[in-house]
Formats: sequence, C-alpha cells, structure tokens
Amino acid sequence: MDPASAAGLVMAALSLPQQLFSTGVVAYTTISDVRGMGRSLGEHYWLFKVQESRYLFWGMCHKGCSPGGLNVDQMPRPISEAIVNSLIQINGILEDKNTLSSRYGLERVGDLQPREFSAIRRESQRQQNMVARLHTSSSLLQKLQWVVRDQGRFADLIQQLTGLIDALYEMLPVPAGPWVNDTITAQTLADALITGRGSRPIDVIPGLADHPLTTLVERQRATIQSASREQVENSPTTLRPPFWNFSFDMQRLNFPGRDVIVNPQPHLRSWARLTQADAFSGQDFLMVEWRQYDLRRGEESKVSLQARLEALSKMLKEKPRLDSFRVFDCVGYFLDNSEPRFGLTFRFPSDYNPERDPVPMSLLEVMTSFSKDIPYLGDRYRLAYNLAESIHALHSTGWLHKSVCSRNILLFRKNLHPALPGVTQRPVSLETPYSTGFAMSRPDGPATDSSLTVPTLEVALYRHLDVQGFGGRAISKYRAIYDIYSLGMVLIEIATWQPIEDFYPRGAAPDINFGNILLQKLVPRLGASMGEQYMNVVRKCLEGSFERLASFSQDEYTSVTYKENVRQGLLWEVVNILRECRA
Repeated sequence: MDPASAAGLVMAALSLPQQLFSTGVVAYTTISDVRGMGRSLGEHYWLFKVQESRYLFWGMCHKGCSPGGLNVDQMPRPISEAIVNSLIQINGILEDKNTLSSRYGLERVGDLQPREFSAIRRESQRQQNMVARLHTSSSLLQKLQWVVRDQGRFADLIQQLTGLIDALYEMLPVPAGPWVNDTITAQTLADALITGRGSRPIDVIPGLADHPLTTLVERQRATIQSASREQVENSPTTLRPPFWNFSFDMQRLNFPGRDVIVNPQPHLRSWARLTQADAFSGQDFLMVEWRQYDLRRGEESKVSLQARLEALSKMLKEKPRLDSFRVFDCVGYFLDNSEPRFGLTFRFPSDYNPERDPVPMSLLEVMTSFSKDIPYLGDRYRLAYNLAESIHALHSTGWLHKSVCSRNILLFRKNLHPALPGVTQRPVSLETPYSTGFAMSRPDGPATDSSLTVPTLEVALYRHLDVQGFGGRAISKYRAIYDIYSLGMVLIEIATWQPIEDFYPRGAAPDINFGNILLQKLVPRLGASMGEQYMNVVRKCLEGSFERLASFSQDEYTSVTYKENVRQGLLWEVVNILRECRA
C-alpha cells in the first residue's frame, strides 16, 4: 500500500471539519522541518513549532480524527462556519507550495524518500491518540525539504497561522484553561530534546526569554540541566572530586529536646538551632533530615552514600529554581558524630519568624490532629495540585524522591486568611506545602544503584507492591512511576482527609496488593465527593496508566524516551487536570 493512501484511509470516514483538520496535520508536517541559519531563525522556528503543537492539541481535545468529534450539528452555525473557514485557510497556506516560496520566504531544496509502510504502522501503533497517530505517520511521508531564505517573510507566515489558530481556540475553547499555551510550548521544546529535530532548544532560550514564557524558560532550563547531569553522572569516565563541597561540622548545630520543641518524628527529622548566628543562616531554626547507613557494609558504602548526598545537596541548592519545586533551601549535610547517619540540613523560608510561627506540621499530623475540621474542597484541590507539580519539578531535575508520603509534606500555621464573619478560621494553611524527605532520593540514571533495602512500614504503605518489600517480596529497581503511585496515595488522603493506613485491611497477608484494593473499593467512590476528574487522576497515578506509556515494553523502562513520556504523562494527565479542578 502506498504510504499516502495509508494516511488517506484515516481521513476517509471523517466529517468535513475533521477532514480539514486532518489534512492540516499532514500539511503542517511537510514544512515542520525547515532549515536555516542564525539565532533569529531559531526563535522563528520554535514559534512555528509551538503553533503546530497548539493546532494538534486543539484537535486532540475536540477529537479531530475520531468518530463523533468536531460535530458541526452540535455547534451554532456562526461557530461552525468560522471553524471551517479557519481550517480552510490554514490548509490553503500550508499546501500552496508556490505561495510558501513567493510570499513566505521558503525554498524547496530537495526531496526526501518516503519510508516504508511498516514504519508508519509501527509508529502509529505507539500513539494512543488518533491525531498523534496521523501526525506521526504523515511526518514519515515528507516529500519536500524546505530552507528559509527570508526570515522576515517567514515571520509573517507564523503570524498568520497564529491568528488562525487563535480563532480556533476562541470559537471552540479547550478544557485545559489559560495555562495551556505555556504548557504546550514547554512540551514542544521538551519533545525536541528527545527527537533532536530542528534547531537546538538551548540555542533559542535567550530569545524566547523576551516572550511571555517565563515558566517555559525555567522548565526548559531544568530539563536541559537534567539531561546534562544524567549524561555526566552515567559516564564511565566521570571522576569524583576528592573533597566534599557541601559538608559542614555538626558542632555548629544545637538540637533542642522534644520537651522544648514538639517533634513527633525524631527518627525522620529534627529541628536544630545554630550555636551562633553567622552567614550560614539568618534564622534560628533549621530542619535536619536523617539518612542512616549500615556500618556492616564497610567504608565504601558510607563514601558512596556521602557522594550521593553531595550531589543531592548540589541539586537542591541550584538557582534559579522553579517556585513549583516547593522545597526548603538546602544548606548542606553533615556526618553525625554519635550515630551512623548523615544529616541533610535545610533552612526555613525567608519569611519564617520563630517567635510568631510554630515549627511546621506534617500533613499526616494535620489530618490526625484536625480530623473533624476538614478543609474546604477548593483548598484541598489546590493542595493536590501543588504537590503533583512539586513531584513533576523534582523529576524534571533527573532525580527520584522515593519517600513520597504525608509525613514528608510540611505545612505552616502562618499566612492564614483573616477570619470573615461567620466563617471558621482554619488551624493550618494548605496554601504553601513543602516537600521534604529527600534523604532516600537518588538520580534517575541507569548507572545509579537503587537501594533494595526494605523501607520502613510508614513509607512502605505508600509504595507500589513492586518496591514495597512486604512478606520478603523482592524489591524492583525504583522508577519515577513509583513516585507517582505514592502521589496517588497522598491524593486519596487529601480526598478522604484520613491517613492511608486507616484503609489497610486488618490482619491482611503481608504480600497483599493494597493498591488494587483501593482501586476496586475506594477510588470509585471519590467521584461523588471530589469529582470525576480528580477520581480519574488518582486512578491513573495508582495504575500508571498514562496514555503515552501504553506501548512501551519493560526493556524500555530505562530509556530516555520512556522517562520523558512518564514526565509528560504526569504533567498533562495529572498536574494540568488537578490545576483545573474547582470547588
């Protein structure tokens, strides 16, 4: 079968708007690999690619290539006519090779050989969405290669396409809300890192910084830093420095007793004070997270752990840092002189006042201490979104958390809204959660050893069966998808305002699949209290059922492509959905 005919079969049974949209998908790919020179072209190229991604996303949201999508019978006539007209104009621009050359400064420089149909079929099967299938398949059918000869006229092409695509979004909005453009742009650049097509994203970031895409630029920097860090850390020739940049003397800290400062979890973290004020920190209180090591495993194991804490401290201290990360500033780490453990040390936020604010409480403490005072639904939605965004920001640095649970989410009692007449003041603010518990974290690289130590019971309850270790079960190598599973457990707690351990069957066998029990008995009930979108997010977290991951096999779990698809699945199918949840 001719490859073009294969693409044509996809469009054969579609309505007129769907056929126009689908033709536009194919037309876009014929010039989506334009060539040229110079930074200014790089900026134009990425703006062009962003508009292509916006076009695809709009079609995905409205089932542009699926039965029943873009149904003009269900639209007011002016809307349907405007949509059809915009689609016709987009096709007219992209399919008219003479106009592309004469008006928009593009020049054909050669033909590309079509790839065999088996490649099209294989790539199509890897996509879950019909639009993505068509886009991938048609990109394999490219016949022409273009080069930009006139950058000014190419910019006119981008401007005209942008206006037409804006019209599509105005006539038939997408459900993702006002943040969708930045998200689409971030994904476009991230995808380019994987495919390696077009100008390098890092080359055009300075130019893009002039556009209203601050979030995008920071996300892209984080992605590039992650890729660079992973490449260096996994290199067999990497030499570790013979010194420790972020280590300091424990004698600089004083640890008040539990009778002075309440601390219900001293084995996880401690509160500390400086023995004297200096540039080390302008605050009285610091937080120390403990990381035990096994003396029986020898000095080599201890040095290996210290190297990891050194790298972790460096990552947590990197600036600029996205606000979405939501972590305390890392000061460094030290070796405990009384027990076999390291202390990872953080300073509280800059506006923390020890005379005004108590030490933070964990989310678990808040739920158990104020079990009857359930926060407003909107506040819980926002908390869920902030936590999901924090995990995504961590994964974007190339690190895994490994201890996501409500004990490791800290909340302050400050910054409460003034009580309104007749409104109960909430005891703890959910507005600014902080992710902690990084002592077990590690880089997400194939050359990095994954600890096979059985986690403590309080952490294991939040873990997937594969990395739980209950009943002597073997522990698999830890992956990002397991952090997302643990996030799903925390989302259940936020929805029910109960600790997850309350749902664990009493007297159950040690190898019970706790996650499956929740999926069958509890998750379906979340829809009534939290809404269908929230319920589906929890299900996807526990199942790891992101659309992007459906066709990956187990031997691809360590690939860069798989990891990026996990991150993008978390962004699109969890973070963005939670952001849109409203009370």
